[in-house]
Amino acid sequence: MEINEDTYQVYFFNTSQITKRNILRIVRFKEGTLPNKYLGAPLVESKVKQILWKDLLDKMKMKLENWTYMTLKLPSRLTLVKLVLQAITLHLFSVIAAPKYILKEIRALQRKFL
Repeated sequence: MEINEDTYQVYFFNTSQITKRNILRIVRFKEGTLPNKYLGAPLVESKVKQILWKDLLDKMKMKLENWTYMTLKLPSRLTLVKLVLQAITLHLFSVIAAPKYILKEIRALQRKFL
């Protein structure tokens, strides 16, 4: 099995140019730049900006739009909210703490659907 060097990136923080150059020469990976995403979670140098949370909310709204016109009873709607909508946020929230206004907006979307 061989490593595909084109798909891997190395990120440096507070590293001298000589050290960067030596590491990149040894591992033969590209130097990555921020902002970027890893497993769906944003990699940023500073505080997560509102635009990054907008992607999450848009994804949830698209799911809800598809379900809104279905004739679903309350238990079915509750199952969709618990299993799908909360799963969308699970990984991201395990990596980054969400601001209160995002949590309120997510709760409002879920309540509106129920």
